[in-house]
Amino acid sequence: MSIWGKAQSVIRPVYKVKEKGFVKSGVIFSVKNGLNKLCEKWIDRDEWASQGVLFLGGTPLVQFDGSVSSTTPYLLAQGYGIENADCEELKAIDAAINSPYIDIEHSFEAVKPLLGLLEDGVYLLADAEITPTDGEGRFFWDADPDFRLYRCTAGDYYLGNVRECDIYGIESVDPIYLYPSQSAALFNKERADYYAGLFRTEKEPPRAIAYNFKSGMNVLLDGHHKAAAAAKLGIPLKCLIIIKGRNEWIHKDGMTKEKLRFTDDIYLPAEEVNESLKDIIRKQDKLWSDLPKISDYEDILYRKRQWEDEYLANADKYPDAEDHVLEKHFGIDRRYDEFADYLQANISDKNSLQRFFDEDKFCFRSKEKRRYAGVLAALCLMFRKAARSKDIRLRSSAMAAAALDSRYDVTCDALRYLMIFGSDKEVEELFIGILIDAEKYARYGEIAALFPFDCGDTEKEI
Repeated sequence: MSIWGKAQSVIRPVYKVKEKGFVKSGVIFSVKNGLNKLCEKWIDRDEWASQGVLFLGGTPLVQFDGSVSSTTPYLLAQGYGIENADCEELKAIDAAINSPYIDIEHSFEAVKPLLGLLEDGVYLLADAEITPTDGEGRFFWDADPDFRLYRCTAGDYYLGNVRECDIYGIESVDPIYLYPSQSAALFNKERADYYAGLFRTEKEPPRAIAYNFKSGMNVLLDGHHKAAAAAKLGIPLKCLIIIKGRNEWIHKDGMTKEKLRFTDDIYLPAEEVNESLKDIIRKQDKLWSDLPKISDYEDILYRKRQWEDEYLANADKYPDAEDHVLEKHFGIDRRYDEFADYLQANISDKNSLQRFFDEDKFCFRSKEKRRYAGVLAALCLMFRKAARSKDIRLRSSAMAAAALDSRYDVTCDALRYLMIFGSDKEVEELFIGILIDAEKYARYGEIAALFPFDCGDTEKEI
């Protein structure tokens, strides 16, 4: 109890998390007597929809509007700007989070002033690698100030018929995407370049810090220039993410079990939750009867900025929300190296590729009725993932796919992947063949024209 008679925030570590999925390490912790300054507040517009705001103190950071359906994504719009919050707790941790990263225990202690702003609950502080994009294939800071739909905000991402593949199921979106809380008007190129230099030289550079807002979307609280530097380099952003635990009930063998879920891989079973935590976990969220209108705030700094290409150009090096959930559906997120090694060892021409389609060794077809649909969709994802990482193991498979030309989208993804082999003469001949063949040029000419051809000695006799 403080001298003013108000209970102080109590933040206690509960459980240490080892590497799981996109999370490298983490600490599950509880907050009691939280100051409730960093929190979401909302109202129900009707029985099907709600709208609300993520606040830091009295400053709105992000607005949201959407359906109560878990498969419907939210509309997001920018708030007033975190720079207007004048948050003393963020200032207090500035030196610590801008120092080289040591480990998750040190980071947990360092950011406690910020964690005290949360509402009562159980949370995960995760050290993770995320993308400096918004889940729609755009640089995260190139956000529209007005409402825009973001697919990664859906609690359950619905996959229907995707690339002729009948999935008709749902997947969760990992919290790996970013939404800005700071106005782009405050961007400083020199600061972004400073962090780009650190990222090139430091094995464990300073982390950004974000609050997991809606499913796959995190709101960046500190580290906008770090994220800009990561985008410029085309690398993942190392970031501390605050993720609130959500109650889930599992029905199995006639029994109902409760667990507290943070990500697909990280949760606390009910039996591991002691009595002192149960009241915190089950505390009901409060609805507001009214919300301030963002338009009531004057001098909003959010404006569209004309971003330089060096920050925008690498957005396609990161998976968008749909590719991300498809990779999870087909197991590519966890077994990519296994699949890539198999393709490298077993696919040498279009005949071996056709056998791969027929055998469906990895059960990509699953419940899809269309023949090869699942295998072809998975192969497209493999080519796109390999292109982003410049993985050369799929070269023979891509050459075989281009020769087989079984489906337009597969051939397109194979050709885009082969762009990384700019000095490969056999690959160059493949693209030349497309350019000089009228039928192939009509289908794939726009892609082939982008290949970095080696023009050789221009003084050679013709």
